[in-house]
Amino acid sequence: MDTITLPPEEQLALLMRGAEYGDDVLRAQMQADLDARLRESARTGRSLRVYLGVDPTSSDLHLGHTVPLRKLQQFQNLGHQAIFLIGSFTGLIGDPSDKESARPQQTAEQVAAHAQTYVEQVYRVLDRGRTLIEYNDHWLSKADVQNDGQHYRNRRGARGAVRQGDVDS
Repeated sequence: MDTITLPPEEQLALLMRGAEYGDDVLRAQMQADLDARLRESARTGRSLRVYLGVDPTSSDLHLGHTVPLRKLQQFQNLGHQAIFLIGSFTGLIGDPSDKESARPQQTAEQVAAHAQTYVEQVYRVLDRGRTLIEYNDHWLSKADVQNDGQHYRNRRGARGAVRQGDVDS
């Protein structure tokens, strides 16, 4: 399939199939936005750039990654650019955004090993020749990873404590 031969409304129907948003208003907004982007893509002849970002927290992707990977595959099969973004920077500093606890920091070697297995697994679903693999540390590592990461983790922790009433604000 190709973006040029499949009209935007047919692409939209295919891409919206199986997508749940939990809210009719949100679904309508997402559908309208995707429709506008698909029509612009058809008008200009430029494919959409669609990504899935995953932090390399273990050696294997899990079942929860299947649905977004399959959706990314649908975009790719329609001629759009699929990008698999590995959160290599996030793996180095640890991810403080978890609601219950922060993900631990990893060494560069651990992140690289996990990222490599992710890439191998992604190619079981996405076309190797048409998938762009990106690593967010390429643009985020210009900062001091250890100091800035710890600063970010501390700020998130302080905000969480304020929200829970553990710290006077």
